[in-house]
Amino acid sequence: MMRPRTAILAGLCVLLASCTSYYSVRDTATGTVYYTTDLDRSRTGAVSFEDARTGSSITAQNSEVTEIGRGEYRRATGTR
Repeated sequence: MMRPRTAILAGLCVLLASCTSYYSVRDTATGTVYYTTDLDRSRTGAVSFEDARTGSSITAQNSEVTEIGRGEYRRATGTR
């Protein structure tokens, strides 16, 4: 009975892992482009996230957020 449960859990993990969204965030004030997989938008329009390249926490008041593909994200951040 443990095998079907294990198979279901493994399948759910694969599905959840493949649901990641990738974003480029351009700070319009400085022109700096950041990359992240998770961001929070405030009611005031600010965007907060962790930069994938540096690990720094960033809050940008004026930004352009673009959803990008996994390949572009990996090339930009140097991740596999």
